[in-house]
Amino acid sequence: MIKGLIFRTLLSLGLGMVASASSAAMVTLQIDWSGSGGASATGFITIDPTQLPRALGETSLPSSAVSALQVTISGEPAGNGTFGIGSFESIAFNAPGPLDLGMELIGQDLGNGCTFGPAYGTDCDDGDSGDFNLFGKGGTGAPEGVWFFALSPSCNLEDECADLIVTSIRPASGIPEPGSVALIGLGLAGLAWLRRTRQ
Repeated sequence: MIKGLIFRTLLSLGLGMVASASSAAMVTLQIDWSGSGGASATGFITIDPTQLPRALGETSLPSSAVSALQVTISGEPAGNGTFGIGSFESIAFNAPGPLDLGMELIGQDLGNGCTFGPAYGTDCDDGDSGDFNLFGKGGTGAPEGVWFFALSPSCNLEDECADLIVTSIRPASGIPEPGSVALIGLGLAGLAWLRRTRQ
C-alpha cells in the first residue's frame, strides 16, 4: 500500500512537471480557409512560437517548431482529403510585428499600419500583413501556397479549383497537443501497472 502511494505521488509529480514544461512552449491553433463555390478547408497546427521566424520566411519540415499539423480540404473538384505533417515540406507563419496567440490572429494590429491576414488590393498585400501558408511535398497531393494566406489544392488545370483563403487562425479547443496525448498514455500505463501489482 505504501509502495503504491509512493508510486502514485511520484507519477503525479512527474506528469505535472512534464505537462507544465510541454504546455508552456507549445500552442495549438485552429485554422479555417474559404474558397468560392463552397470549397473550404479546416485544420490545426501545434507550434513552438519561439522557434518561428518573425520576418518573412519559411520553416522547413520536419522541425521542432511544428509538432503537429493537419489540413482537411472539401468541396473542391479535385484535391480534397486530409493531409498531415508528413505531406508538407515547409510552412510560412510569420508577421512583421508581434501576435497574441491567445486570441483570433486574423485582424490583429501589427503596428505598421497593417493587420495580420489577407490584404489583397491594399498597400499591405505584399507581405506587410504577414503570412500563413503551407507548401506540399511533391507526389503527396497536398495543397500548395500560391500567395500570402492563399492555399491551392492539388488540381489539374481542367478541374478549375478555387484558391482557399485563410479566414481564421485561433486558439484551438478540443484538440489535444501531442505532449498531452503522450502524458495521458503514460498516466494510463501507470494505472495499469498499479492494478497489476495489486493483484
